Amino acid sequence: MKVRTGFGVPLVRCNGIGASLEVLDPLVAHLARDTTVVRFDVPGTGGSPGSPVPYGFPYLAAVMGRLLRRLGLHGPVDVLGIMAALLPHATLHLHPGGHTDLITHAADLAPVIEAFRGRDRPLQR
Repeated sequence: MKVRTGFGVPLVRCNGIGASLEVLDPLVAHLARDTTVVRFDVPGTGGSPGSPVPYGFPYLAAVMGRLLRRLGLHGPVDVLGIMAALLPHATLHLHPGGHTDLITHAADLAPVIEAFRGRDRPLQR
């Protein structure tokens, strides 16, 4: 797990592409410096231990909830995923690439993410 402390609603990213959470360093570097970012490896990827049983999104949501409570984050969070049909209030942004675009095109996608989050970020300056 990595946490970059900032202001406003935290941005949470679950790394589940078979690589460690450090693969998202380029994206975090292109996000606004005051954005709180929480990254963690889902069970069985990167530095996380495997799950004793196969799991789906409900289990992943429970793991994320426990992690956020342990960090003292009890309010709303924005979850960056690829998680739109399964989220009732999700916003879907289509781009021409695939999963790895968050790495290879971080400079292009970070402003899209920040623009979406802009409506929820309180002014704290």
